[in-house]
Amino acid sequence: MFNAMRTRTLIFFRLRPVTLLHGRLRPFSTHAQTYRNVQHTQRPALWKTNLSLASATAVVGVSLGTVGTYAICDSDVTIESETGVAYEANASGGRVLAGTSARLMGGLVRVYAVGLYVSPTTTRKLFADETDKGAGELASDELFWKRFCASAEPMLRLVVVREVAGHHMCTGFERGLARAAGLRKPSAAAKKFAKLFRGLGTMKVGSVMEVECVDDTVRLIVDERFIGEVKDAELVRTICGMYLSEKAVTPNLRVDAASGIASILAGGKWN
Repeated sequence: MFNAMRTRTLIFFRLRPVTLLHGRLRPFSTHAQTYRNVQHTQRPALWKTNLSLASATAVVGVSLGTVGTYAICDSDVTIESETGVAYEANASGGRVLAGTSARLMGGLVRVYAVGLYVSPTTTRKLFADETDKGAGELASDELFWKRFCASAEPMLRLVVVREVAGHHMCTGFERGLARAAGLRKPSAAAKKFAKLFRGLGTMKVGSVMEVECVDDTVRLIVDERFIGEVKDAELVRTICGMYLSEKAVTPNLRVDAASGIASILAGGKWN
């Protein structure tokens, strides 16, 4: 039994040998162990998050198929349910986390987790006429998502949970972007963006890719290193559509993001 003393503590519950975000943990010999003053190196990673036993809402272990994760649930951390990847509430540019999902190959193999970040200020400005809609209505409103993809300037944070070669990422983006655009083959801009992945080599478990949409430009940042950008307004819409349209490679992201966006529009936790 833990007492209620305030101490910065991380508690991990053991389910099986697992993968945790940026690396591997050995299985523990006891059911639970406590780690003090654990610092993080990259985001998302091993968390410091200023947790205390009094403020932590839950600490859980997740085991899903071949992917298991030690995960920490806190008001500032969201756990993607398919992969167990922990996402911070805030990102660059004043963006906040709206929703999460996972990219599955063949509907079975988890490749990477996806977190969608949006600007509350921009979102409320663009969709002031949608404040009366709930999450369910937004999730099924195709016109809303077309407007969102065209002008919301979101950022997608992709966290690798299965080692993948850069050229496979390139192929996956070419196919996903072509499908989102309703084309048999990807556009020249889509090919140019997808090609940025080819030079990355093998992407290890825990690698963090950020796809940032700003004005009419799509930027790719990997493990905090700028890789390149493509200037094309249609590509911005297609990148968002790849994850948020009816033909999305992450069908659950739109539903989850609708909840976060509805909260923003209603003046919720990010007000």
